[in-house]
Amino acid sequence: MAYLVCFLGGLSVLLLGIHLISSTLEKYQSHKVKILLSKFTDCHLKGFFFGTIVTMFLQSSSAITVLTIGFVNANLLKFTQTIGIILGTNVGTTFTTQLIAFDLGNFWFFILISGMIFCLLPFSKIKPMGKILFFFGIILAGLNLMAWAASPLKSNPLFVMMWSKVDNHTFYGILVGLLSTAILQSSSGVTAILLAISPHGYLDLPTAMAIVLGTNIGTCFTAILAVIHSSRAAQKVALAHLVLNIGGVIIFLPFFSIFCTFIESTSSSLPRQIANAQTIFNLISSLLVLPVANHFGRFISWLYEKML
Repeated sequence: MAYLVCFLGGLSVLLLGIHLISSTLEKYQSHKVKILLSKFTDCHLKGFFFGTIVTMFLQSSSAITVLTIGFVNANLLKFTQTIGIILGTNVGTTFTTQLIAFDLGNFWFFILISGMIFCLLPFSKIKPMGKILFFFGIILAGLNLMAWAASPLKSNPLFVMMWSKVDNHTFYGILVGLLSTAILQSSSGVTAILLAISPHGYLDLPTAMAIVLGTNIGTCFTAILAVIHSSRAAQKVALAHLVLNIGGVIIFLPFFSIFCTFIESTSSSLPRQIANAQTIFNLISSLLVLPVANHFGRFISWLYEKML
């Protein structure tokens, strides 16, 4: 029971750190994002790079998607201008996972102290960086606590039985990732949990990758909630996000074993393999759609009309 409490405590700290980084960056940069959003959406390629870079900084694809929906709802953006941004957010959200996959767990205290020192310095431009460092240290502390709490579960029959139900069952893995992300409202948080427990041998790469695919679908839940009682154009944005992520999973499934083999060759570390799988999957999915973004937008409009 003590280990379970520690694991849940670590998870709470992890999610808190992700939320605090996102809210801090949004507070300091949201006005600039709004200005840039109206300038860098005249072509899909610009929107793609904009969505990627801003999502990397704000650490939340959901935040950018909801912000985009707000602009469409206010008639400041057309639906067709949002396709590139949506494609970019899916790539930008993998930055968090790549960062966490670096073995920085032993440096969490040093990062916390460094962030605290920067916050205390009498320079207003440095304080946001200090907060980000401090909150990133909180994320690493949460991961460390989760990893420590997860270590004894290897011999727990109930836990082994639970994972055996998911192990080598791609559909169950996708479902776990989907539901977990919908509940936690953070695909980065769910992927971070995978990175925390992966060194203990509870799951293999195919199972982890199936869960990652599920997180991509689950992250659409926030956008769907955001467009309830919104304009038709805003609802199309959420539908485009959902179709893109579901479509990416469906396209990848026939090549799942080949993709797993390829990912295994990118690193000998399972946490790094998981991070690489998420990044490469999202990058390929977005790049496949980017050249035909106009056609994709027309397809979404047609599908939306058929659903009414």
